[in-house]
Amino acid sequence: MGWRIIHLPVRGDTTGQIFNVSSLVVPACAPVANHDQDSMFPEFDKLIELAKLQVERERVRLEREQAKVARHSQKRRHGAERRAAHAANHRLPSNSKWRTWRGFVLDMQRLERLVDAQAKVTKQALAMLGPDSARTITRVMVGYGLDPDDWPPSTWNPDEERVYRPQTPL
Repeated sequence: MGWRIIHLPVRGDTTGQIFNVSSLVVPACAPVANHDQDSMFPEFDKLIELAKLQVERERVRLEREQAKVARHSQKRRHGAERRAAHAANHRLPSNSKWRTWRGFVLDMQRLERLVDAQAKVTKQALAMLGPDSARTITRVMVGYGLDPDDWPPSTWNPDEERVYRPQTPL
């Protein structure tokens, strides 16, 4: 391709000038044997095939992305189930004797018998004799469905059917 210089007329008035430019450089037509224009896509079938390939590539990409999301959500769901089972096991009382109603009642009644005859049987007194605090005793009582004021342990029936249900903090 060649370049052509067009000189602009210079006059005293500004009608023949483009601002302060005296010449323009424009591309000139290159000499070619055939001046007919060639189509951008000489074979229309190839254009259609290209579009089909692009659509297929996008479809495969979306399928992969959906499979990845499905695997991720399955892992999250499985992880949530495992965490829930794990949390259910860890919400049991830490004292292994207290993980059943019968064990809790019998242990508390044993501690009650160890309190002096002159002393009043309180949660604090039992907590001093055992490994757990009065607050833990209250929390386990509530977990087994007892009222915290339902005291002393000698009034509880160890043969009742009770299941520990931990209370969620508000």
